[in-house]
Amino acid sequence: MNLTNLVIALLVLCLCNCSTEETELVPKIRNIEGDVFIVMQSAQNIKLGLVEVYAVENKHVQKHLDKGLMEAKIKIGDSFNYQQALTYSKEAEALFEDFQSEYEKCIDSVKVVQIRHEKMLEVGDWFLLEHKKYQDYEAEKATKPGDGFIYKQPLRDYKSAIEKMHQTWKGFNEKVDYADKLIKKNYDRFIEISALESLFEENYSEFIDEIKEEENLTAVFSNQLQIDINDGGYHSEKTDADGKFQISLDEDKNYTLFATANRKTLDSQEYYYWLVELNPLDEKIFLSNDNMNTYNRELLEAIKYEDLQAEMDKIKSQSWYGIEIPELNYSKVEIPELRLPDLDN
Repeated sequence: MNLTNLVIALLVLCLCNCSTEETELVPKIRNIEGDVFIVMQSAQNIKLGLVEVYAVENKHVQKHLDKGLMEAKIKIGDSFNYQQALTYSKEAEALFEDFQSEYEKCIDSVKVVQIRHEKMLEVGDWFLLEHKKYQDYEAEKATKPGDGFIYKQPLRDYKSAIEKMHQTWKGFNEKVDYADKLIKKNYDRFIEISALESLFEENYSEFIDEIKEEENLTAVFSNQLQIDINDGGYHSEKTDADGKFQISLDEDKNYTLFATANRKTLDSQEYYYWLVELNPLDEKIFLSNDNMNTYNRELLEAIKYEDLQAEMDKIKSQSWYGIEIPELNYSKVEIPELRLPDLDN
């Protein structure tokens, strides 16, 4: 082999090696087609055009997802409203511990008044019956003067009815007095516990609004992701007028689709958000109602919303919660002055 042939052979070998290296550097591409749309309650499909759809490498998404979850846990755990709700419930519970026996006396005293009132009505009915008998007796006696009409049982029964009525009416008035004094004595504590309950409800309601505010949580996360998305490892395409998009991805890498959109309705502005991990075999993907806001579902699970709800429900089952000033719907009655019949005449 002469020198010329040797040089040619080396050049061919070099070109082959370069071609092989270039072939190995070219990534395998897979194309993903997709549609972005919203299905209304009327079953109408709203196609969302000009929506920027990002395909972000999973490693970048996970970084922000972990960061977002951690920040949310701190935010919820340190929530002023949540901590205040717990504080008010503890104050109310402590106050009620010292007040519970008095509270139960108030409740029992009102129940006793109600029972005594029912008894008073029964005695009143009995008295009216005996009073009628007494009137009949007096009328019959008047028709038989001087004939020795001395049947005195109606007089005895009527006298017993008067005495029983006076005793029952007096006992009822005493119970009304007792219940009224107890309620007035503890009125301030009723008001204080009720005020703490109102503060608990107010702060707890605001706390629930905090953790249910998906738009805010979504905005925090999506803004972070969009700001840092330039870390690399992403592709993006905009949807056309029919809400369709096509995006080319490296077949050897794992991606998550990220997109946000909004739409103005007659009376509000609606916001949509997607963070959907692609399956390696996916060729077609739909971004719609059924896979929207998946991040927020993970977020709410991560901060154990259900556990917090259970804790609040447990608080609401405590004895202090929902107590009200007992209503004493009865007033003292005036005891009628009735002359006792004379059994000697």
